[in-house]
Amino acid sequence: MPGATWRRPATHDLTPEQREGLRAALIARAQADVRITGAALTGSASVGRRDRWSDIDLAFGIADGTQLAEPLADWIAHMDLAHGAVHHLDTGARDGGGHA
Repeated sequence: MPGATWRRPATHDLTPEQREGLRAALIARAQADVRITGAALTGSASVGRRDRWSDIDLAFGIADGTQLAEPLADWIAHMDLAHGAVHHLDTGARDGGGHA
């Protein structure tokens, strides 16, 4: 179809197995990123209440001395380009020095 573009499925379009695979891939990516010191599964999955509509909720800790903006920008770009992310919420506590 002329002018049509392919769109990756949103998380709610993924099967539970595909969503689990994506979650595992994101955690593996975090383990390979030296700026990331830890990952936490949050949301409904953290309390065993996932259902077919659950999204992927992860929180990451970053290494001391790491400016939050750099890994945050890299991860946003990765999610947009590799996974077609449409919605994301990025939060960080600031200590006044630009660190998370």
